[in-house]
Amino acid sequence: MRIKTISLAVVISLLLFGSNIAYGESASLIEINMPLPKSLDETNFDVDYPIKVNGADYIIKGSPFVYRDLTYMPARTILEIFHIVVKYNDLDRTIQWADKEKTIFISPLKTLYQEPRGALVRNGNKTETVTESYLLVNDLSYLPLRFIAETFGYTVNYDDTKKQITITGNQSLENQNVAFSDEQQAIIDAISGYEAKPTLSLKGIAYWPGDMHTDIEVNLNREYTRDSIVETSIVNEIGGKQYKGTRKVSWYGSMSIGVSEISPEGTEKIVNLLPFAGRHPYTEFSILRLCGLNKYGNMTIEKNQDNAEIVTYKITELHGEQVEISLSIKKNSGELIRYMENTKFGKKTFAISSEVM
Repeated sequence: MRIKTISLAVVISLLLFGSNIAYGESASLIEINMPLPKSLDETNFDVDYPIKVNGADYIIKGSPFVYRDLTYMPARTILEIFHIVVKYNDLDRTIQWADKEKTIFISPLKTLYQEPRGALVRNGNKTETVTESYLLVNDLSYLPLRFIAETFGYTVNYDDTKKQITITGNQSLENQNVAFSDEQQAIIDAISGYEAKPTLSLKGIAYWPGDMHTDIEVNLNREYTRDSIVETSIVNEIGGKQYKGTRKVSWYGSMSIGVSEISPEGTEKIVNLLPFAGRHPYTEFSILRLCGLNKYGNMTIEKNQDNAEIVTYKITELHGEQVEISLSIKKNSGELIRYMENTKFGKKTFAISSEVM
């Protein structure tokens, strides 16, 4: 599993040698004072941003900014100041933050997986989803400052007259590492790998309203740019018709979808999505209930099959919701090879290969 961890030891090393202020092992109380940053469009990222931490000067590399009425700060700065353990899953681009009581899994604003999009907060066996996401600007991850600070027990005040932000609270020098069961960790790794593949071949059944269904083969391509993510599915029905489904998410998180029927001559006819309430099975066939933040939530897992090559898990509950999800994983690679779900969001089943048909 390609998850990068920044431990407390590294945090202390950064504080002592990589920043302008140092904290000892006994540090606990903290007070941060900073001027309200400019809006994202007005921010000069080449200029250092001075703030005060416990009365001492601290320089932020990569200026904070305000976007949609929220103040964003570089993830590295939050890491250094607040002593929070951080993990980064470079497959699904989720950032995990943990102290001794809570863990936050936060997704980027630009993501194909929007139900839910934002952050998942775990506190023991309790989970809560919120809408805050992180932003990637100039190859740096920026976190919503108030959300992170208040979730970990800090008090955030804003003086509108002075345009000044003050954050006070206790640093946590005791951190936790959320330990998933072996079964859930295998599911997290397999779904993360599925999300990261630029091309996929799927063969299965797409279900329509009224429980109608169609056997299909899908060639899927995902293209990532600085400004957007585009997922294109070429869908071949067993009856002979061919369709193209497109999902596009912009840098600021807006989603657009489209479906067209492809004639034998290669021309495309746009499909009216109004009868589908703006959604269509061919644009959502690849979007799994376990994608995005959902795979980090509480779930009830049973092992259905376990042999030398394949292990199959059955999930009967997810976030307190009764579900029917079954997924098969290759043991030697950890790859997802078969998937089936029947939830309130819909039904689908398919076999998967990394080779395009």
